[in-house]
Amino acid sequence: MAKYIYDAWGNCTISGETTNNALAKANPIRYRGYYYDDDTGLYYLNARYYSPKWRRFLSPDSTEYLAPETVNGLNLYCYCGNDPINVWLPQQKISDNPVYHTSKLGYLRRSISCNVQGGIHWTNQWLDTGMPSFLVFSTGKASIVDWSLTVYKGSLYFDEAENHSLYVAFGNASAFAGFNVEKDKYGVFADANVLSAGYDGRYIDAGVSFVGVGFILGFKNKKFIIKVDPPGFIGFEIAIDFGQIFKDIFGWEW
Repeated sequence: MAKYIYDAWGNCTISGETTNNALAKANPIRYRGYYYDDDTGLYYLNARYYSPKWRRFLSPDSTEYLAPETVNGLNLYCYCGNDPINVWLPQQKISDNPVYHTSKLGYLRRSISCNVQGGIHWTNQWLDTGMPSFLVFSTGKASIVDWSLTVYKGSLYFDEAENHSLYVAFGNASAFAGFNVEKDKYGVFADANVLSAGYDGRYIDAGVSFVGVGFILGFKNKKFIIKVDPPGFIGFEIAIDFGQIFKDIFGWEW
């Protein structure tokens, strides 16, 4: 009978037949299930009031929820860490721990995280590409640059800033430029494996893969060619995260 259109911060526009506008305004259950006060333009979240116009809560959160490792974690009035596209906050009760939940939106890609006491939390990622890795060394390759695709990756993080984690990934494929140990050649190659597990650190990543196969990508006789290496059952890999190193030293964003 009526349609509510919201921006990322919860500002509401009512769309529909004019005769239904009164009914639409009378409905208090609006953005994300929050209780909306049409007279003040505020959402009531049981513990605090939120203004979509100001993009802030009217009262601060408890100081025990300060997160000094992030800039937005110092602002106790901010809503969803100033990133309501990727973060959602469940409706609060006075006794609730206001835990943030991340949801990276994208076509056929999503990530769900659930925080646990002490900052330890688990995330699920589907069709994760991430950023390319530089200087990747393994039993079968030495890559200058390595770009990978993972069908599923589950990570157990040990801190809120997500600097350290253990992970397990299924359906991994990567393309890399560098040296292929099996063929004793330099060039552009690709490889894939069914399962991998390991450690993601702030600067160093290490892992082990199972049931893998390699590919050689080339151009010969005016045609692109792909050659398949015999499958292997286990492999080891270590990578240096230069992206994070440059970000920490020079403030560069990748």
